[in-house]
Amino acid sequence: MSNEYELNATVRTDKGKGASRRLRRLNNSIPAVLYGAGKDSVSLTIAHKDIAKAIETEAFFSRIITIKVDGKKEQVVIKALQRHPAKPFLLHADFLRISADQAITVRVPIHFLNEDKCVGVIISAGNIIKALNEIEISCLPKDLPEYLEVDMEEIDLGDSVHLTDITLPEGVTSVALVQNADNDMTVASVAAPKAIEEEVEEDTTPPTVSISSHSSGQTVYEIVTITVSTQDNEGISKVEFLINDSLVLTDTESPYEYEWNTTQYEDGSEHIIKVVSYDNSDNSTESQPILLIVDNDGRDPAPVSLLYQTDLYKYTVDLAWSKSMEFISSGLSLHPN
Repeated sequence: MSNEYELNATVRTDKGKGASRRLRRLNNSIPAVLYGAGKDSVSLTIAHKDIAKAIETEAFFSRIITIKVDGKKEQVVIKALQRHPAKPFLLHADFLRISADQAITVRVPIHFLNEDKCVGVIISAGNIIKALNEIEISCLPKDLPEYLEVDMEEIDLGDSVHLTDITLPEGVTSVALVQNADNDMTVASVAAPKAIEEEVEEDTTPPTVSISSHSSGQTVYEIVTITVSTQDNEGISKVEFLINDSLVLTDTESPYEYEWNTTQYEDGSEHIIKVVSYDNSDNSTESQPILLIVDNDGRDPAPVSLLYQTDLYKYTVDLAWSKSMEFISSGLSLHPN
């Protein structure tokens, strides 16, 4: 498949929730993370206008993207995108590196065809009910489809379209059906019109959350940012971060992040990370836990950036040391306010 989308990014050294907010407010950029393919995760900065324009096209979410990190190209897919709950702003993006010979798991949109010709609608005055708008698939990057089609023309009143009814392209499989053949979910159906609208019960299930910044089994070092993604920030009152079943942070403001200092743990130690979300009625749901492995051995200490600001100028001094605390390099930059 051809790569039609390209984004420019730079490596981000200033981390943390406060730094991310300054990035969005002062630089018109958003924080992002790049991970996967057996490599360390990298914190990035992307211009808000660039990614906002890219997501205007539906295919951006199911295409291979070329991301240029300080001039070096990486092939990726987008795995999560956090939006402001009330404003047209993007908050955070997660990108997964891909390899040509390794299958990827992606959600692709469904395009419903011939809804105006549907038998159940024309003859029986039924209503088309869409249970799914996207399907999670697995395939090699070269086989990734832009979308999947569901033809509704021959669907009669009371009939349904299931996952097994969809013809997938060669090399593409349904994740749900591979996990369990009984997961033959309904994609769409044609239902009879209701004479009296039934009262809709309030949904008391809190929005689900997942850890989007890291994958299970990944090696981490120094200070890492654990990032949570959710599809409905408005329904969440707080998110708890737990390491080895011990509460380490309660975050009440999106984006939900936790800066984890791994230097206090032994190299090679394994830790279970999970998050719990709560709604306004204190109902809770847990994320799928992930296993992270600490490995600070051989890593140079993280560089330090010192900021001094006057009314006219902003000075930034970058300092770096080796693991033996030998001075490596420094840099000075001067920017007008």
